[in-house]
Amino acid sequence: MPDIIGLTLLARLGRRSIHKLIVAGLTGGLVAAALPVRAVEESGASQFVAGLGDKVVGILKEQGLSAADRQTKFKTLFVSAFDAAAIARFVLGRHWKELSDNRRPKFMETFTEYVAALYATQFSQYQGQTLKVTGSKAVGEGDTEVDSVIKQPNNPTALNVQFRVRQSDGGYKVIDVAVNNVSLIITKRSEFNSIIQSEGIDGLEKRMHEALTRVKGASLKVDRHLG
Repeated sequence: MPDIIGLTLLARLGRRSIHKLIVAGLTGGLVAAALPVRAVEESGASQFVAGLGDKVVGILKEQGLSAADRQTKFKTLFVSAFDAAAIARFVLGRHWKELSDNRRPKFMETFTEYVAALYATQFSQYQGQTLKVTGSKAVGEGDTEVDSVIKQPNNPTALNVQFRVRQSDGGYKVIDVAVNNVSLIITKRSEFNSIIQSEGIDGLEKRMHEALTRVKGASLKVDRHLG
């Protein structure tokens, strides 16, 4: 027997209602299909950060390294694990467009060395400590925030560290690190903007060069603020 009840129901719904049901079904299917993919991305980002933490600890534990050699290793790690170009564009904001195509490579070289030194200084404070990934969540479009804690010897208070990770064709890249909810690149964006306003991009580059010349000694210390 024909499904008279079903046909009657469809007739009552009308075209518009039927269309809404179809769209809802398709949308629900797409969302359901996307959820496992996003879960895989978050898992991959967490594994990436855990591996990055292991590499940082490995550099810090390596014996016999001079400050310059340790700095070189951190720079290599930074270049491979961080999206320096995305960080530079964010930190410079509207001033990024003021850099000509010919000038950007030189600026990026200085900027990469400077930010690598900043993170090296940050990480060098955590000798003898361990980083543990505690969770992750999707933020923005295509980014993942990976939460972690750094456990400190003889100190019950752990540091909360959030890595913002972005996936691209080349794999995962870190675009920001926040310690106890304080983002380094957001802090730098404000500082850089203030310097550019008064001294221009030339003045900013000069200050970064000066800060890099002060990187010396076993502490691998670079000033957190330019000046």
